[in-house]
Amino acid sequence: MLLVAHRTPRTPDACAAFAAAGAWCFEVDVQLRDDRVVASHFLPFLRVRGWFEHDGRRFRWRGGPPFDPDLDDVVARVPDDRLILLDPKETDPRRRARLVDALAERLPQRDRFRVSTDDADDLARYRAAGFRTWRTLKTPADLSAACDGDGADDAVSVRHSLLTAGTVAALHRMSRPVVAWTVNDAGRARDLRDLGVDAITTDRLLEFAPLVGAPRE
Repeated sequence: MLLVAHRTPRTPDACAAFAAAGAWCFEVDVQLRDDRVVASHFLPFLRVRGWFEHDGRRFRWRGGPPFDPDLDDVVARVPDDRLILLDPKETDPRRRARLVDALAERLPQRDRFRVSTDDADDLARYRAAGFRTWRTLKTPADLSAACDGDGADDAVSVRHSLLTAGTVAALHRMSRPVVAWTVNDAGRARDLRDLGVDAITTDRLLEFAPLVGAPRE
C-alpha cells in the first residue's frame, strides 16, 4: 500500500523527509487568487465568497496571514520523483473552468500531476487539458456510479468509511486503483491494507510508514 501526504509540508526538507519515509504522492489544494494559482486549504465560510474563510475550525480573513503560497513555490518543494495530487477547491462553475485553464498554462509538464475531484464535467475538462485524473467518491451514490462507470480516470479516491471488502473488489474489477482518504487511525490503516486498498491519504504519514512499506516505483 502506498502513502499520500494529505497536506504538502511547508519546507523542502520536510517534503524530503516525507518522501524518504514512503510518501508516493503529495496533495495540494488549489484555488485562484486574482491571476494567481495558490495552494490553500481555506474555503469561503458557509460557501459564500467574501472575506471570511475557514479551514475546518480555523477561521481567517480572506488571504490573511499566513499568506497562501503560489502553486509554483509548493511544487518546487516536492522531490522531482514524487507525484503531486491537485485538489481544486473552487466552487463557482466559472471559476472552476478558469482554474482548469490556469493550471494548464502554468503546468506544461503534466506527467507528475494528478487532479482529483468529484465533478464529472471538471474531470473531463482536466483530461482534455492533458491531466490524468482521480475520481473523488464521497457518497454511496458516487461509489455505485464509479463501479458502473467507463473507467476514464486513472484511479478513484474514496472516503475511507465507504470501503469494505466488497466495494474494494468491485472497484478493482473496474481496473481502478483505490486511494482511501483521509485515514488517521492506525487500526483503520491496517484494515484497509488488508482489504487490498492501493493507497491511503493521511496526515500521519511518518507514523504510518512502517505499516505500509516502501513506495512502489
